[in-house]
Amino acid sequence: MIRLLILSILLFGLIYPQQFSLNSYRTNDSCPEMSINGLEGIIGVMVQFDKEDPDDLRTSGDGEFITLEPSIDDPYPSFINYDDISRCSKSLLESPPHNSSYFESQLRSVINYYRTISNNQIFSDEYPRYEMIDEVYNAEEKMEYYARSENRLVELYTETILQASDRIINIAENIESKNGKGWKNNEFIIVVFHAGLGQDLGSSGFDPTIYDIHSAYIDPDMLGSSIEIESNSEGTEITRTISNGILLPETLNPIYYDVIEDMYSPSFTDEEDLEDVYCYHQTGMTGLFAYLLGYRLCMPPMHSTDNIYPVVRIGRFGLMDYGAYNRHGLIPAPPNIWTRTKHQQLLSNQAINITNDIFENYDEGITLTIGSNL
Repeated sequence: MIRLLILSILLFGLIYPQQFSLNSYRTNDSCPEMSINGLEGIIGVMVQFDKEDPDDLRTSGDGEFITLEPSIDDPYPSFINYDDISRCSKSLLESPPHNSSYFESQLRSVINYYRTISNNQIFSDEYPRYEMIDEVYNAEEKMEYYARSENRLVELYTETILQASDRIINIAENIESKNGKGWKNNEFIIVVFHAGLGQDLGSSGFDPTIYDIHSAYIDPDMLGSSIEIESNSEGTEITRTISNGILLPETLNPIYYDVIEDMYSPSFTDEEDLEDVYCYHQTGMTGLFAYLLGYRLCMPPMHSTDNIYPVVRIGRFGLMDYGAYNRHGLIPAPPNIWTRTKHQQLLSNQAINITNDIFENYDEGITLTIGSNL
């Protein structure tokens, strides 16, 4: 059975809190095959599609990464289709240009998240833990082709890895590590960032860009067979086996794409109130990234995996439910306490026995006085 892990966001209205829906999840059965403690780092790869000419209105963007850099004269990349009314003139999340430096910051954010929630035990700061390849690779087909099925997501991931194999192996062979130098098979995970807005985001009803691409944690069952990559260096053949990975979009922030005006039409807002009306409808990618990486770290989902209503179980109170999207996806919740105690080898010093702590630190000299006004 294919295990595709998709986190769909449903955003309702301008005055209501963001709502999320979880779709098409499966349990993480591949974890016993991998070392829970064995993940040493992440390698990032960029892939874009042929430029759409004419533009395909069923996808966000034009197939290529947004490289427009805001200037003094034009600080914001898009305006509402009125008289130069800015969609948001305040803080913008994940602002362009979306180049290797931008994606490197995405890697750094998720590494720092896991360091923080694990007391520096996951991706400890002893060694480099991430590397972003600065070359942009080109997909063989247009975006809408890969969006049509789960198998084609794997196809996009696989062909990108094969194109980048020399660079990937060079990093895996030479990066400083706990073993002295290099990452072996299953000691690193490759994240492919594709151009365009993720299909993980949508409106409560109308979905105008049905061929945007879903994000996914690609496990061994989904791959079918591992990806074998090789490189020749000074006559020596070096290989690596890739058995899992992550597929992520350029951004989750729709404010850079015209589709945001289809999802939340400005026609329902008075023109004098349009300035900055889309500031609230922004979402960062750190939470989704951390959530998908949680599967590689053997963290089980904390929501229904059978689409049994309600899909949500612990909600905002844990990473592996829609707590991944706390604070617009910028500050995801830590794993819930059950996950922490289950994976103490990963998250030690996080679980506290409150009862023992109370009695071990009890001071008999303390007197509690209860006043009559209580």
